[in-house]
Amino acid sequence: MGGDGGSIPRRDDLVKRKKKQEVAEREAANMALWKHCALTQDPLRQPVVSCMMGRLYNKESVINKLLSKTGGDGFSDHIKKLRDVKELRLSSTSSSDNLEPQSFYCPVTGLEMSGIYPFVYLWSCGCVFSKKALTEVSSNLCMLCATSFSPDDIILINPQTKEEIETAKLRLTNFQSTSKTRKRSSANRISEQVDLIDESNIPAKKADIQDKTVESKKKLETSSEHEKAMTEQQLQPETPCTSRSIQEDPNLSSAYKSLFNTCEQAKRQPKSHWVTFNPLYFR
Repeated sequence: MGGDGGSIPRRDDLVKRKKKQEVAEREAANMALWKHCALTQDPLRQPVVSCMMGRLYNKESVINKLLSKTGGDGFSDHIKKLRDVKELRLSSTSSSDNLEPQSFYCPVTGLEMSGIYPFVYLWSCGCVFSKKALTEVSSNLCMLCATSFSPDDIILINPQTKEEIETAKLRLTNFQSTSKTRKRSSANRISEQVDLIDESNIPAKKADIQDKTVESKKKLETSSEHEKAMTEQQLQPETPCTSRSIQEDPNLSSAYKSLFNTCEQAKRQPKSHWVTFNPLYFR
């Protein structure tokens, strides 16, 4: 109805307007992303690590996940070992003794890492600072530790837009393919080194075997000669004793010969010697 001056027609239900996101919901989402572990939703406590997707985790939670070896949740399936994450060098404004989530800030600009300002970290060293500080200082050296880095090492923390998320996924895919290639090349290099070592050791091994063979042959020859000599000595007949009697020795005097009971005078005695029994006496 209307048109008679008694009512004012309103057709705002036909006007389509873009809904604005609530500020409170956005702040709550930022708090969950920047203050809590993306794996367990526990408050972030140092040491803190991050993956190629830019998500923040407690290092303890990642270790527990790797040790449990349970089925993946689809959110952190790309984390299969500790090398898939990087420990971050964070500047904290609060003590690590209390149970409240720690607050972190950029050591260059002093901006708080709460989601209002974009933050990045370098995969080469793990240093964290605001994106504003990185754009203002044009250098390929880290502003905190002077470690060199490339544009591929710059990782945005907690990407929000669709374009940022696609960039993070592409970076993760490249990182995984590079890791596989590096692992395959290192395995080939190790196998080649092992082959070279084996080939280089073959002449030495042959020489050692030859030396040992020669030594064993010499030992066998020596032992066989010794045994042969011993056998010949044992088989050789004993030579008869050529020793003569004292009475037949022309070099001895008759006085010395008379001391023994084998002399002629002792044989002619009617009785044997008083000290030594003379067996010839009874003959």
